[in-house]
Amino acid sequence: MSYEKWIAAVERELVQLGVSGLEVKSEIDDHAEWFQAEHEAGAGAQITAFEWFTHHFEGDS
Repeated sequence: MSYEKWIAAVERELVQLGVSGLEVKSEIDDHAEWFQAEHEAGAGAQITAFEWFTHHFEGDS
């Protein structure tokens, strides 16, 4: 899967987890190297989104 399709899937997963669409775009842009490395390592979009959400958003509200 191309990076573009994969990152779109990650974005959808993050939104389903409760992250706003604008915040998703900002987080991905700000941490593009991390997301690129996850993609290159073959990580699934759902797992990547859950990991990001757990480490950066859980408990913020």
